Amino acid sequence: MASRFHRATTRFADDAHRATTTGRTEASTPNEANETTTTRTTTATATATTTSEGGNRRDVGVRTLSMMEGEARTASSPARSRSGEPRSREAALEALQRELDETEALLNTRRVRELREQRSSAGTADEDEESRATDRDVADATGAQARRTTPSFARARWGSLVAVVAACACILAIMIVRERPEARARRRLHMSSLSEMQCEHAFVPALSDNRTMDSSVNRIIAAAHHVYVLTSQNCASPNVTLRVPDAYASKATCVSGGVLDRCAAMDTGVWWESHYTRVSMAHGMMIKHAKEQKYNNIVVMEEDTTVNHEVNIHPDTEADMLKLLREDFDTETSSLGRVQLELDEHGSLASWNVIRPAFRPHLFEKFETRKQGKGYIEVTTGVKDVTRCPSQCACRNTQEGGQLCALSAAGCDLRSSDMYMLHSRAYDLMLPLLFVGTDETIIDHFVLQNIPKTWLLHPSVTIQAHLDISHALQLKVQDEFERKCVK
Repeated sequence: MASRFHRATTRFADDAHRATTTGRTEASTPNEANETTTTRTTTATATATTTSEGGNRRDVGVRTLSMMEGEARTASSPARSRSGEPRSREAALEALQRELDETEALLNTRRVRELREQRSSAGTADEDEESRATDRDVADATGAQARRTTPSFARARWGSLVAVVAACACILAIMIVRERPEARARRRLHMSSLSEMQCEHAFVPALSDNRTMDSSVNRIIAAAHHVYVLTSQNCASPNVTLRVPDAYASKATCVSGGVLDRCAAMDTGVWWESHYTRVSMAHGMMIKHAKEQKYNNIVVMEEDTTVNHEVNIHPDTEADMLKLLREDFDTETSSLGRVQLELDEHGSLASWNVIRPAFRPHLFEKFETRKQGKGYIEVTTGVKDVTRCPSQCACRNTQEGGQLCALSAAGCDLRSSDMYMLHSRAYDLMLPLLFVGTDETIIDHFVLQNIPKTWLLHPSVTIQAHLDISHALQLKVQDEFERKCVK
């Protein structure tokens, strides 16, 4: 644009020069020369106006050409300078050239400023658009990443859970496969019901001997919720000879030990060779039956139990025993005679778990170990000289000089299982131990003696006929316990 303007003004200058020359030679008067110059100047003005661009630039071009017109008039007339000397053509051209340069510079400056403003505006808009585009891209990328991450995290979480479950299942499968038959049998005995093992037919109602013999022992037994008598006979056989006193015959069950041994072996596929282990499991079956029948308390007896009629139970002792079985206590003092009772976690009186009318103080027995079959047994040979009673065997009487006492703690080594009373609170304490099936979990060896809240009816009201210790030695050991442990 500037170059076009430059060419236009250059043509105008040439025309002005020619007009001046012509004016000097041809014009007859100054007015004619002025008219010629004016006409050409008007043409140049129109040309300059046509070649200009933009409103501002058009105005500048008009003003510039007007100035040039004035200069042309001055040059065509016989004007003079202030000093009176005529101006030369070269001076007019130089002045005209300066004006053109200034005009072109002004146009270039404005053009540059406008271009800068346009570029600045475009650049700002581009930057804003680019920033918004960048923000959109970042948001889209973040959202896409979040969408990809969330399912990935969920898949990873569920994948981890599935892996853990699969690992546990594999470990359990390996344990089951590698588990010994005895372990499977123990778990089966503990977890299965008697009906599932088809052992219910071992439990048959006991027969009465039709004798109405009344005694304190029979009255105490009759106060229990149910009575189990374990025998080696088949209780369902018409030839069974087991009979029970009429006082508790209506609540007594005859339990066939041999039938329990066979049904347990057929169900589990394992036969325990130890007689003591099988007897202990039979005790566990009776406790399982009582738990299934929801008996509050039971009496368990073995068929060789013989009541010692030499022991005379005092009326006060019998009354305390009946209170203990029925849990009929003085709620104000929470005591039974001289014995302070304890509360359970629910605030109720948890007075007893086991009552043992028959026991054998093995801690006062002198014995030796002898081999029997594939195992060993302890054979009592005399009375052990023990200077004092162990603390866990200290037994406090309910009455001064009475016959019912409470052991201070569990762990006193009292053997024999020919008769004991069991509260329902103790069912779950004994069952896991009785079905372990080892020599360390025999019913009267590490099981009964380790149950807390055990009471004793002393001296023992029974005598076992089939035992590795004589009747006389049993009485001596009982006397030793009475003298050193009962207070």
